[in-house]
Amino acid sequence: SSGINAEYGEVRYTHKTKIVESYREYRALSSPEAVQELYDELKSRHNVKKELVQIMEMKEVEDKDLVKEKVKRFTEEGLAFAHPFMNRRPINRKLKEKYVKLETMADD
Repeated sequence: SSGINAEYGEVRYTHKTKIVESYREYRALSSPEAVQELYDELKSRHNVKKELVQIMEMKEVEDKDLVKEKVKRFTEEGLAFAHPFMNRRPINRKLKEKYVKLETMADD
């Protein structure tokens, strides 16, 4: 592993007049970073203030025990990300063969 841990938390927060309980998973380097991701997500998606959030439980989970698909996809072996600034779209059909394909970059 590259030092990135999967953290999960059981959360209770007040949204308008109702209390919501939910299960969240995050990939982070440490527990405080995962908690900050939790606060940021609740603020941006649900407009919940930090003071209204109660973290019931927070712990590190193994990759095999993950539930959320958005976190699971980053645990696959051989995961590679494309170069963010490389233009893969050919200018025209004549130059199509000169550009590197995504599969060949993942092998390097």
